[in-house]
Amino acid sequence: MGYDNTYWLLNNNEIVGSVILSYVEDSNTCALLHGLFISPSFRNQHLGYELVSNVLQIHTEVICFADESLTAFYNKLGLHVTNNEEIPECMQGRYSSYIKKNKNLKIFSTGKPKI
Repeated sequence: MGYDNTYWLLNNNEIVGSVILSYVEDSNTCALLHGLFISPSFRNQHLGYELVSNVLQIHTEVICFADESLTAFYNKLGLHVTNNEEIPECMQGRYSSYIKKNKNLKIFSTGKPKI
């Protein structure tokens, strides 16, 4: 996708969670959060929240495309729903493509990114 940063959650040297942040272009200051995964046996322990929360301390300008059912989760992390015009142009096409597959997809952002 671009310039990726992958973060893992380990339990006894086993990967039980991960998330990817990608910068679509080298010059982007805003990252796309995607690929959040927590192993089924480790779910419902707030580990996804902790993982993303820690990543947001490193990457402060973040966008995520997620189903609207996850609004409370992302709001709790400090991301808010925004629209396609408020995200970097290099991500607008990607969102337009994704929304065709999931009509309930929303854009979550840590703030108005620098475009």
